[in-house]
Amino acid sequence: MALLGFLADRVAADHADVTDAERRVLVACMFEDAKRVWQMIDQAVTLGCDAADLGDAAAMAFRQGDLEAVHVALALLENDAGKEGSDEFRGDLGVAVREARAETAMLQGRPDEAIHHWSAGAACFGESKSEQDLIEVAKFRSLAVHRLMQFSEVFGGDGGWLPGAVDLCYANMREAEEDSWDAAACRMQLGGAQLTAGKLKSGTDAQQLFMDAEYTFRIATWEFDKDLFPEDWAEARNAQGLACAHLAFESIEDDAHTPGRTGGYWSLAEGYYVEALQMQADIELRLPWAKTSVNLGFLLLHRARVETGERAAECLDNAVIFCERGQEIMTREAHPSDWVGTQRIIIEALIARGDLGSSETEPYSPRALKELNEALDFLETVDWPVVVEEVERLRAMLEDSGFSG
Repeated sequence: MALLGFLADRVAADHADVTDAERRVLVACMFEDAKRVWQMIDQAVTLGCDAADLGDAAAMAFRQGDLEAVHVALALLENDAGKEGSDEFRGDLGVAVREARAETAMLQGRPDEAIHHWSAGAACFGESKSEQDLIEVAKFRSLAVHRLMQFSEVFGGDGGWLPGAVDLCYANMREAEEDSWDAAACRMQLGGAQLTAGKLKSGTDAQQLFMDAEYTFRIATWEFDKDLFPEDWAEARNAQGLACAHLAFESIEDDAHTPGRTGGYWSLAEGYYVEALQMQADIELRLPWAKTSVNLGFLLLHRARVETGERAAECLDNAVIFCERGQEIMTREAHPSDWVGTQRIIIEALIARGDLGSSETEPYSPRALKELNEALDFLETVDWPVVVEEVERLRAMLEDSGFSG
């Protein structure tokens, strides 16, 4: 109970501006992370069995929600346990302790500290150059970057962990340089880290990171041979679209049609998505095709905001078309979270299209209400309060547009 109290207090302190539903979701996510930390502590305690008192201290401190004491006990465990053992034993223990401390730091909301522990854990693998050891350390570095990205997508932050994550990605790329596919896969993770960090920033800082991500993904498309690895090439192309889309979103308050500045990113993103869709269709990648189609629909929804007249209407009509195509594969039954996320894009596009003017043959506002009620009917069957709030926000938008059904 003490740990749950700590988690609730941390969410209240770090996310004071969220709704009650969002707060409950954040606490639930943090509790899942706490279970992961407990597993890591247990693993470290098992390896450091010669220092059982320190292991017990770490476990007790964790149950009490005293995470600073967890760090102290784990540091002593790493330092004291295994002094008489082999280098291999001390290395395994060091990896386990550093992973546990990294996860503990993230539970405290300190990803910048977590990357220090992840990096130290990677160093604990030693100087062995056997193929299996190289695979294991590469997996560890990749896990570190993945966890930091995962944390930031849920809890936000300032992206201060990025330089350390870049170092881990480049370390993997150096060791994979003789294998073009492995190098490209490492580069994709680097681009993902840059993209994630960019979403935590604003203004020129965000734009620079999105440009870095687009360039990184572009190199990956060169490294993934289009004929040998068409699926991976299409994934990299889609990622380029995502990076350019974010650059376009950053420019939405600017003059988005100014050549040589930001306006071109709308067209670049659309072009990259279309190329990815074509490849995914050619090799029959149904689910990736559906997700790229929805990405394109989301882009067009936002592009309509910087267009006028018939061009804006065309963007919104196509946004609905591409999202509905995605839903043909990501059905409500098979992919419920993807389906309802896509439904929200469709509803918003229809509301915006109705604001531009409906006709007897295409009454957009009544159709938006129909899609909205379908989403709400589905949400009655699941416990997704944050999504319910988002859909209710769309209902308010529809009512503000002058349509009440």
